Amino acid sequence: MDGVAGSFFVFAAFAGAFWLALIILAVYFLVIFPIWMLIHAGILTAKQWPENAVRNLVFLLVIFFTDVIGATIYYLAVYREARPLDHK
Repeated sequence: MDGVAGSFFVFAAFAGAFWLALIILAVYFLVIFPIWMLIHAGILTAKQWPENAVRNLVFLLVIFFTDVIGATIYYLAVYREARPLDHK
């Protein structure tokens, strides 16, 4: 019986680690990722103010009001092309 109980605790430890990793990824995707994209859109708007102001302001509003969906759209449409920001 000792072997069965030991293997159960090993399984429970791996299951707990899996759920912890899943929760950390969910928090990242639902909280940190939209904030990160919102900050990037704000910096890009300030850097490109006269030329692309309307497009960037629209993205700021989309990210702000739609959260994860808007941040994902912004990431796919703008962030991958604009990286890295030149900090001058």
